[in-house]
Amino acid sequence: MARRAAGEPIAYIRGFKEWRSLRIKTDPRALIPRPETELLADAAIREVAATLAQTDVPVVAWEVATGSGAVAVVLALEFREALQSGRLTLIATDLSPDAAELAAENVAAHGVGGSVNLEGGDLLEAAGARLPRPDVIIANLPYVATAEVDTAAGSLAHEPRLALDGGPDGLDIIRRLLDEVPTRAAPAATVLLEIGTDQAAVVRALAPAGASVSFEADLAGIPRVVRIGLSDSNA
Repeated sequence: MARRAAGEPIAYIRGFKEWRSLRIKTDPRALIPRPETELLADAAIREVAATLAQTDVPVVAWEVATGSGAVAVVLALEFREALQSGRLTLIATDLSPDAAELAAENVAAHGVGGSVNLEGGDLLEAAGARLPRPDVIIANLPYVATAEVDTAAGSLAHEPRLALDGGPDGLDIIRRLLDEVPTRAAPAATVLLEIGTDQAAVVRALAPAGASVSFEADLAGIPRVVRIGLSDSNA
């Protein structure tokens, strides 16, 4: 009760978060999985399924900034057969060693440790080098403005700043990722991003030239998930 009175999130106190009917281990090493991120997971399932249906060659799905590993766990459970047969490779990376450690614990707890390639690293820096270029990129990057993080209101005082702070307008890390995509993703790759309130117009403008851009709204009607489809000319 004292911890809750001090503002610590219930998910940290209990040590887990019920998310998409899964029990995801949570602690201050990573962001607590949000209901909005369920939309991102659903979009990722649809995108990976569609990509697998459109090609006979192996597909690479890469979750950037995996955090607790919740989305990676969902994808590994959904596409277990494709992963086991080699039709799909699932990569999950995070800049934070602590977050990557928590993700590994969640992946193991759900019995999909052999299906997810967990790596440390900044965005797509390893693509085309030690890791393959992704066909589908999934990312819930930091998108809270620095000034809001500085208020330390609610859970912001307890969750890792690295997972929250997106710079002055909340879009610094998203800008960096979208700058990397044309040279580090596979031809005609798809990027799925979770974004914040009032960020849709700017993210549309940040998309690589010639890419298709569409949005999915959350229950409040806020554009929450953006799908960016690269054309072959972006490669």
